[in-house]
This record gives sequence, structure tokens and C-alpha cells, in this order.
Amino acid sequence: MAHLLISLGSNLGDRAATLDGALAAVARTAGFQVLRRSSWYATTPVGGPLEQEEFLNGAALIETALAPEACLAAILGIEQEFGRRRDMPWGPRTLDLDLLLYDAAVVRTADLILPHPRLGFRKFVLRGACEIAAEMRHPVLGRSLGELLRHLQSTPKYVALVGHAPGFRTQLAGECAEAGRARLVEPTGDDVAANAAALAAAPLTVASAVQFLDARRAAVASSIAAAPDEWIVDDAWCADEVCELANAFDADARREFAAALESRRSDRSAPIEPRLLAVLRSGDEPAAGAALAVRERCPLDVALPPVVELDIRGREAALLEFAAALEAAG
Repeated sequence: MAHLLISLGSNLGDRAATLDGALAAVARTAGFQVLRRSSWYATTPVGGPLEQEEFLNGAALIETALAPEACLAAILGIEQEFGRRRDMPWGPRTLDLDLLLYDAAVVRTADLILPHPRLGFRKFVLRGACEIAAEMRHPVLGRSLGELLRHLQSTPKYVALVGHAPGFRTQLAGECAEAGRARLVEPTGDDVAANAAALAAAPLTVASAVQFLDARRAAVASSIAAAPDEWIVDDAWCADEVCELANAFDADARREFAAALESRRSDRSAPIEPRLLAVLRSGDEPAAGAALAVRERCPLDVALPPVVELDIRGREAALLEFAAALEAAG
């Protein structure tokens, strides 16, 4: 038997009655046994039309013998039973049911993605999920649901971009900041000079690599301090840059570099963890596989921040996805 975690939401009609009825329908479904359900929480709509009614959202933990695809078919049937229509992305809906987790399964098909690709950064989903299943782990990000919610509540409003060419990321970071009403990381003169000096060192040394990372951290820290209540957008992620720098060293220098970084983990020069990681993809990677690709490329023994995936083949849609992710994680 597997443990299936689902979310429930409604913002049309008698929302509480709809969610109660939907949960009863889930309980009647062959192969489903509802173990626990959360409270219903009133939440502000994220994305979509501006003048929507508030949602009621919650979650349910189910024991099932059904395969993930059969679970999806069952909840889609319940949505149809309650008059679900899919007229627009993030639009008003009578009933919204989503599969969030199926034990530790990672599924990537045309019809089903597990874990749910937006689970890691949606506070309105995590709140109910953590009430009943805080110990369940996100198999890609490497954090429990409780840890993910605490991460969103405790980290600064800082989002870093990963993937594609650095020059393109810099350009897109400006567009993302505008779309999300955010600020770009703004290095001070000292930060710029330190970066230039570190990158000009030839060949690259451990000392110059550490100097570069210290300057990058200082730029992020000063930008956050200047606007602590606003989102800050960065065109690079420190952990990704660490991997690129480490690959330039031989084995001995790589060990020296790792030791220098480890000494910084417990002091104020430790890298600032992003609340959200925006991973760019251009269609070559499988849908919702961006977080897996980052983990494979980055051999650090760290949990990933929540990931929002931006398909840059459709720039307007990517910017809308980015803005909605900031709203959900804010």
C-alpha cells in the first residue's frame, strides 16, 4: 500500500460544502482509504484573473493500492463530478484536486508529474499538507514538507536563476524582476572590483575563487538589506557557481576549495540560501525535470531550495509563471 497526498481547493459556490463533498467522494472511491484530512484554509488566489474570490484549500492523506496513473484518473473523475472546467490557467474553479506526493515516487509522463512541480513553494498548499503529513519528504528537493514550509517562512525574499548561458540569464533576470515587481541584485563598487580581480586571476586559484564568492555574497546581502521586504532577483546561484569553480581545479585544489567553503558554513560569510530557485529550460529537458537536472549537475551535499521551472521558449508565459511563483512563496 502507498501513501498518497492530495490537495483540495475551491473558490466558487459553497466552497466548504464542495470540499466536504469531494472528500466524501474520495473516501468512496475503490482503492482509496482516507487516513487524515486537514482543516480548510482561506487563501488569496495566486495568478490568474485579479478579481477572484478567496479559495478554501486543504489536503488529505490517502492509503491506496492503485498505481499513480489510476489515482490521477480517479481524482479527475471526481473533479468532473463537481463541474470542474478548465477555461484558463489559475482561473476560478468549483473544485481543484491535485496529486502532490505518492510515497517517494518520481513520475514524469505526458499526463502526470510527481512530486507536483509547484509543491515546494506554494505556501497555500503546504499549510494544509503540513498539518497532516509534515514528515513526508519531497524526493527531489530532499526536504520534508515541514522543512519546506519553514524554509519559505525563514529565508529572505531572494530568488536565483540557474541554467542557460550567463549572458541570457542576466537579461532574463531583468525581465523577471520587472514581471515580479522585484529588485535586481545591485553590487556595490567594492563588490564589482572584487569580482573583477578574482575573475582576472590566471590561472584561477582557490584564494581568487573564494574572493569571488565572498564578493557575490556581499552583493546579495547588501541588496537584501537595502529592501528587506521586497523580492531580490539574482542572475546566478552561488551553489551552482561553486560547482563550476570546483571543476576548474585539480583534485588537490578541489579539496582545498571544499575545506575553505566548509569553514564558511557556520559564520556570516556563508552563502545566502535563496527562498526560490528559478531554473531555465528551453524544451530539451523533460517537463518538470529541471530540479533533477540541477541535482545531477550539482554534487553538493545540500538540499535544493524550492524550484520553479521557466520554459523560455514562451517568454510571456515564463514571466507569468515567475511572478505567480513569487506570489505563492512570498
